[in-house]
Amino acid sequence: MTFLFTRSVQLGRANVLDSMAWSVKMTEKVNAISETPVRLWTTVMSPDVGRLTWTTTTEDISTIAGSQEKLLADSGYLDLVEEGASYTNGAAPVDGLVRLVHADSDGVAGAKYSTVARAVLAPLSLFAAMKECARDRARHCFGSSHARPGFAIRPVLLPIGGM
Repeated sequence: MTFLFTRSVQLGRANVLDSMAWSVKMTEKVNAISETPVRLWTTVMSPDVGRLTWTTTTEDISTIAGSQEKLLADSGYLDLVEEGASYTNGAAPVDGLVRLVHADSDGVAGAKYSTVARAVLAPLSLFAAMKECARDRARHCFGSSHARPGFAIRPVLLPIGGM
């Protein structure tokens, strides 16, 4: 079972070039320490313009915890965290953890863009049926001859009724 871990921050409106340079330094530092490769993303055509998101995939959640412990023990990483506080809007970073429901062999590693769609189910008794529907939809979308490699996700921790 593959997991996708994300951490994102919302940049402030000032120092755009400096904040982008900082985000690249942060990515390089994390990749030097982390057990799994980390990629940096930014939003486009979104209400969240200026959001930076780091992502990594792993088969084991304990790998993420181990990497986090190593990062917190590294003074260079902690210095970059402090530097980054001057570039963000002041909000705390947002972490996410999802399980990949469907992933083509090139879908995760070769992704250039991603779209996230969320739904809330009502009533809760339909959850199993809707989960199977989402899985079938992912197979249909990514399994057709005209589709690009892709992946579908499911939150690991979600509000009641979320999918």
